[in-house]
Amino acid sequence: MILHAFNGVKVLNLKHLKSLLYAVAPAAVDVSEAASSDKLFFEFTNGMILVLDRQSALEAQHELCAQHFIPSSFSVDLSA
Repeated sequence: MILHAFNGVKVLNLKHLKSLLYAVAPAAVDVSEAASSDKLFFEFTNGMILVLDRQSALEAQHELCAQHFIPSSFSVDLSA
């Protein structure tokens, strides 16, 4: 599967996706219910849409990184 869009915005690259994920306000989207800032909508090229609860995803991020020995949620080159 290839990620096509996040919250209705076409994803250009990983750095762009990170900026969308950590943006304060969600982008305008066409997916129903997507205007709610408490949901994350990942749209794939095959038409599949994955919806995550924003708060739950952020809370799980630290636990998942620790469980799988991942030192950071994103690489240093994405932080610039």
